[in-house]
Amino acid sequence: MTGAPTEQQKAVANICARFALKGFAVHKTTSGAWLVCRWNQSCHCPDLGALQAFARQVGIYSEEVHHAG
Repeated sequence: MTGAPTEQQKAVANICARFALKGFAVHKTTSGAWLVCRWNQSCHCPDLGALQAFARQVGIYSEEVHHAG
């Protein structure tokens, strides 16, 4: 049995869902980074901070969402 998800796991799930709603696919790489793809473009995000920054850059994620709670 696995434990409850951590705050980081929840943040990743939330941001991946937000990307998906805007037509992006987010893939976890074997190195622990993320590859965000849409149409013929992609963005490599080496950590959660980079993933969040890219989401803000494309307008799908705001500081208010991340810090709510």
